[in-house]
Amino acid sequence: MYAKDISTKIKSTLHTKARRGEYLGALDPYGYLRHPDDKHKLIINEETAPVVRRMFEMCAAGIGSRSIATALNNEGILSPKEYTRFRKHNPERDGEFERRHFWTRTYVQFMLKNEIYVGSMVQGRQYTPSYRSKKREPIPKEDWVVVPDMHEPIVSRELFDEAQKRMGARKKTIKAKDEPDLFAGLFFCEACGTSMLPKVSQQKYFYYNCGRSHAIGQLACSSHYINRDTFHQAVLEDIRRNAKLFSEDAEKAAQRLMELKCADQQKQTATMKRDLASAKKRLADLDMKLKRTYEDNMSGKL
Repeated sequence: MYAKDISTKIKSTLHTKARRGEYLGALDPYGYLRHPDDKHKLIINEETAPVVRRMFEMCAAGIGSRSIATALNNEGILSPKEYTRFRKHNPERDGEFERRHFWTRTYVQFMLKNEIYVGSMVQGRQYTPSYRSKKREPIPKEDWVVVPDMHEPIVSRELFDEAQKRMGARKKTIKAKDEPDLFAGLFFCEACGTSMLPKVSQQKYFYYNCGRSHAIGQLACSSHYINRDTFHQAVLEDIRRNAKLFSEDAEKAAQRLMELKCADQQKQTATMKRDLASAKKRLADLDMKLKRTYEDNMSGKL
């Protein structure tokens, strides 16, 4: 039970620190740096803070989060994940830096809603149900730990509130269907492998679009799309063609179907084996770390 006891103690300690307004993140939040003399305090990153201010100004001016993300991507401004990776990049060791991740509408919205940029320390958004699991569950917003005036704000409260008002007033995207799409998650972009998403234009034109292109823009993948009716017709024709094959030579058609199914199962099995090996390694690492933590606690080092 020592692992569970240590996990509970660590969570309690972290919660206490969060309520004091101490920053507990492993990485610097975009726009800030951890103070060189106190890693639990934040100071403004003069290199990225202007990007944050610009994002709020664009939003307050009525520009949507997707357009903001597209503009930042087109200008070559590194996304938070890429910026962190760039700071750790060593050309002699890693070679030329290659951009892998881009700004997305979702992350822009996350930043625009984050009160950290008005000086509040916002933590405790998620929790891990078990020390043996990497899975994190969301915590209701009313239970977040929010401590105001803990560091210098990047944007004013007035600008922040105006951005929230603009985001709330923007027209919601028209949904292609109220119920889940029949082919959701079943077919993918040929170029990047991302799921094709059901979309509908303001003119009620129903189609499927590359999810990566839709979220990030054409820097990530060209806008592959297909008319919904055209796709449905192609699927129907394929069903009819296979039905005809079964009617003409059921044994041969069944054999072909089994070959395709076996090939797919082999791919899935290989993926599951890799995931299982990775999970076992992580569990072993966690057990070792928790054991060391427990021993340090018992010896009075903690």
